[in-house]
Amino acid sequence: MSKLIGERIKMRRKELGYKQAAVAKELGITQGNYSKIENGMIKINAADLQKLANILQISPLFLMETEDELNTFAEDTMYQVIQMYGDNRFKEVLEMVQRVRQTDAFRNERDFIRLLIWEARTLNMVGNVDEAIEILEDVVKNKMHLLNRVDQATAYLSFATAQYNFTLVYPDYPEVVDRLKLAASYAMKAEDVFRPYKDISLRFYNNALLIIGLIWSALTAKTGKVTDFREGEQYLLKTLELANETLEWTVATKGDVYVARAENHFVFQDAEAAIRFTRRAIRYYRIANYVAGQMNAFVNLGKYYTFLNQPHQAKICWDRAYALALKHPSSVLPDIRNELEKLGYSLPTT
Repeated sequence: MSKLIGERIKMRRKELGYKQAAVAKELGITQGNYSKIENGMIKINAADLQKLANILQISPLFLMETEDELNTFAEDTMYQVIQMYGDNRFKEVLEMVQRVRQTDAFRNERDFIRLLIWEARTLNMVGNVDEAIEILEDVVKNKMHLLNRVDQATAYLSFATAQYNFTLVYPDYPEVVDRLKLAASYAMKAEDVFRPYKDISLRFYNNALLIIGLIWSALTAKTGKVTDFREGEQYLLKTLELANETLEWTVATKGDVYVARAENHFVFQDAEAAIRFTRRAIRYYRIANYVAGQMNAFVNLGKYYTFLNQPHQAKICWDRAYALALKHPSSVLPDIRNELEKLGYSLPTT
């Protein structure tokens, strides 16, 4: 960090009446190291730069001098976003992305669009599907020429996923089938673009296959068409095949694949296959300690046993689902209760 930037920090600190020791404590460093920052003797990373800017109540741009510093800040921020995204810290990701976007630190338009895609993906993960779709629709319609092939595929798949999630949030939306078909078309575009790079990015390619399979399964449930069923099965089976080739693929996601396959088969009243696939999904969910997955799988399992006129088995499954719901965050319990009551399950009295 240059002496000029150090002087800016020092000037701003004094304007606020802060002592070096107080600022150093907030940053989590020694006063000696903080003094070196003000004297331009050491550099700080993007996270600490943002933290220091927050302490001094200024934009991070005030603490940057050259285009190189701006670019480094942008690159470091993207790296942190990716790291936190992998840890499922979506709210922190969203806060960081929106904060950095507002600073206009990304002078390169391509990097700025990549940041928008991350923002939209994160909005989608925290349930703000409408906002995610609005951002991604603009990207896929107007900004794709500015992105490289892999970033284009990421944008396509993110848009497809957001459209698919919209149909889950609003299942009674009047044009839900059209939404799913739109989602499928963009997911298949993503898969087509990812395919040449699958050897170096197998997880992303496999994720595209999974999303396509889930979308076609959702279409099968809405249309009851054999053609949709076959498309879904094709992609789900390919997903499982490739999943065994990468250690990065999560066990819980394999459970999601089998749940989708079960629902696919149940559309055509093949309850025995649905039960077989759902039990396999539950095994994967247990290994992953994914309680929500187990809970929903047991709800479905009870439904399949009911279809086969096996009420005792259905009750055992729904008892398990309700017991898991009681251990889950309270926000989930009302939804499970409503779902079970619709299926004719008598809730235990307490």
